[in-house]
Amino acid sequence: MKLAHPDYGFQIDFSEGAITALFFDNACNFRGFVSELISQYEGEDGNFILSDDAKELNIHDNLALLLNPLVIDFDDKKIISKVNSMLKSFVVSEDMFLSTQSLMAAIERYAEDVIQNFQYPLRVETTDVASVLKMLSFKVEVEYQSELEKILEYMNLNHDICGIGAFVILNAFSYFTIEEIRLLSEDSKRLGHAILFIDSNSAISDEKLDFCRKIIVDNDGVEIF
Repeated sequence: MKLAHPDYGFQIDFSEGAITALFFDNACNFRGFVSELISQYEGEDGNFILSDDAKELNIHDNLALLLNPLVIDFDDKKIISKVNSMLKSFVVSEDMFLSTQSLMAAIERYAEDVIQNFQYPLRVETTDVASVLKMLSFKVEVEYQSELEKILEYMNLNHDICGIGAFVILNAFSYFTIEEIRLLSEDSKRLGHAILFIDSNSAISDEKLDFCRKIIVDNDGVEIF
């Protein structure tokens, strides 16, 4: 899977375990690149093309964006929607069928009891499994010991639940040391996650980053590999 933009000659490789660090020396170029990527991720038109074997892919469905690696939402809509879909299938499976039927019957009896004893005429709109699951509001429980583990768990969750293994992380080099990012990259490679780090901290671009592919867009827009 690759990400490309007509204004730039480079392509970002999102194959399994690929790690890329993209640095912008010019704040305007950085802002333009990131804002357009976010806009397309949110469903707006844009010039980024995400493809796999010449087939164009939807960016929102195939990438996960971490705009602030210190603020991670494990209950974002994409994850919760997939979890709820999995729960709907699970609760009517052979293992849970009898328990689910028993619960739904108890809810219906309760509703009938309310209707019979309330002072005004009532009716129940729905007592389906989906509405019960929504009421229970299940959340995925995540444990981590550090900010780096938190990022890794977020990637694991997206991979295991949503089938997403490609991640864009903004300004990671501004929050973490190179050694910390190296450790995160090594764990990601081991687990098969691909990462694009995008950063405006141009001073870091001079450092030796032997654990990833490095791309620099200088002040004049020249791409340095």
